[in-house]
Amino acid sequence: MKNFDIDEMTNQLEWIGLNAIWAGWTWAMLTNSITWILGFIGAITLIWFNIERALTARKQRAMFDKKLHDNEENA
Repeated sequence: MKNFDIDEMTNQLEWIGLNAIWAGWTWAMLTNSITWILGFIGAITLIWFNIERALTARKQRAMFDKKLHDNEENA
């Protein structure tokens, strides 16, 4: 039975991943679909930022409501 070397496996996976990314990028450039891909990535990024902003606002609002409620109980 052969022992697995984690560093060698990591290097192989990194090599495969980089080649896959390169192949995808080349395909996108040659087929002129890069604008669609960049548009899709931009849309996902904007959606993600909007969700993060909404979650942050919700958290701040809950903290404010809790602080207001605590102040009312202490008054």
